[in-house]
Amino acid sequence: DKDVRAEVFFQVGRTPKHTEKARDHGERLTSYPKGQQPLTGSPPEADPKERWFHPIGERAASGESKYMALNADAVIPEKFGQKWKDVMDRWGNLILGTVKSVAEMAALGFDLQQNAFTDLMQKGAHLLAPTGSDLTKLGGKEGQVFASFHTDLNFITIHGRSRFPGLFVWTREGRKVLVKVPQGCLLLQAGKQFEWVTGGKVLAGFHEVVVVPETLKTVGKDVFPPFRTPEALEAYPCIDAGEQVQQELKAIGLAGSGEATEKGDASGKASKKEQPARSLR
Repeated sequence: DKDVRAEVFFQVGRTPKHTEKARDHGERLTSYPKGQQPLTGSPPEADPKERWFHPIGERAASGESKYMALNADAVIPEKFGQKWKDVMDRWGNLILGTVKSVAEMAALGFDLQQNAFTDLMQKGAHLLAPTGSDLTKLGGKEGQVFASFHTDLNFITIHGRSRFPGLFVWTREGRKVLVKVPQGCLLLQAGKQFEWVTGGKVLAGFHEVVVVPETLKTVGKDVFPPFRTPEALEAYPCIDAGEQVQQELKAIGLAGSGEATEKGDASGKASKKEQPARSLR
């Protein structure tokens, strides 16, 4: 498939179905009370969803990052051409602006400088990621899992309002909630990088996408100073954002054992060139 870029960990272009496989959260799955448990099995199967990654915003230039595989050029489908890029860039930059505003509000809420998080997002590998599953081909049945129980590897994920219900999220107390985004609103979820830079004060949100009765009906119709404790530093050691992303990509089957990095120490500490910042999924 000419639109697939497995050599850069599927971080641009198309990710075919049955490619990504979530981490196994078996112990957590069984820790939830009956009626609040995910439908994902342990170990999980590869997801039947498909996805397209399109880079958004200013990226690191050649030589600015050890992780150039995470800054690959956009893939443009031949049949769409420039119109594809124009539409994706416009929507992607609009919601990236929303993420930045929320990141600034979060920083102020934690008594940090307003730009504490957004400075880390500069030249981050932000991605617009339209994702879907073809129920006409997959034979969607109630309870079928399209995206296994997982957290996102990035800083913040932002969603528009889906036409097809089926996204479940879990609260800190372990309560399972079917997401219903009001008209004209956006949904934001904390990812692993947000958890990392806050030393676990903010937790990456677990979620799962499954077929529910409402889905079928619709188809039928159409670490900053405040968090710097010894425990946090041990649990969330200093790491390049690129290294953290690559570790996650390996864990979910999107990257092999090889490192796609430039020459240099890929295990080093975060610097201004290697900012912990991926905000869109």
